[in-house]
Amino acid sequence: PVVRTEALPVTGLAADLEWLDGGWLVITSPRAVEALADLATREGVPTAALASPRCACVGERTARAAREMGLGVHVVGDADAERLVELMPPVGGGAQARALLPGSLLTRPALADGLRAKGYEPRPLPLYRPVTVSPPPTELQDAAACDAVLAAASSQVDAWVQLGAPRTVRWIAMGRPTADTIRRHGMDCVVAPNPTAAGLLAALKELP
Repeated sequence: PVVRTEALPVTGLAADLEWLDGGWLVITSPRAVEALADLATREGVPTAALASPRCACVGERTARAAREMGLGVHVVGDADAERLVELMPPVGGGAQARALLPGSLLTRPALADGLRAKGYEPRPLPLYRPVTVSPPPTELQDAAACDAVLAAASSQVDAWVQLGAPRTVRWIAMGRPTADTIRRHGMDCVVAPNPTAAGLLAALKELP
C-alpha cells in the first residue's frame, strides 16, 4: 500500500443534516460511507437521522455499503461522478434541492459542479484525506517488476509518483478519473471495462 486515509477533525453533522432538510446524501465511495458512520457515532447522531435523506451513490459497492448502514439508496451511478449527475432527478419548480457530499478532502469538483449546474445546492463535507505511505524501497521495486500496477483511485497514482517509483510500469485504471490522473503524469494506461475489482481483473487478463 502507498496510501492510507486520515480522518479530519470534523464536527457538526447534526447541523449539516438539519441544513439538508430532506435533500440528498451523495456518496462516491465505500470509504466515505465508513467515514460518515464513524462521524455519526462520534457525535451521537442516530442512524434514523441519516436514513431520512435520499441517498445517491457512485457504484454498487458504495450503494451496498450505504444500504448496510441503513441509508435509503435511490440512485446508483455505474461509472463515475459525471454519470451519477446524469442520473440525478431534475430539480423542478425553480426550487433548489440541497445535496450533502461526504467524502475525501481531495474529491474532484466535478460532482459539486455538475449538481450545481443541474439546479442542486451542493455542500461538500470533507471527512478524510489520503496520506502517502512510504513502503520499503524493495517493495516498490518488486511492484514495478509486476506485469501491471492496478490503480483504484487517483491518490494511489499520485502517491506512486511522489515516492519516485518507476514510471515505466503498465497501469490499469479502475475508472476514467484515475486514468486521467495517470495520463496527467505522462504515463499510459488501460481502463477497466467497469469500475470494479472484477473489471480490473478482467483488464489484467486481457493484457498481451
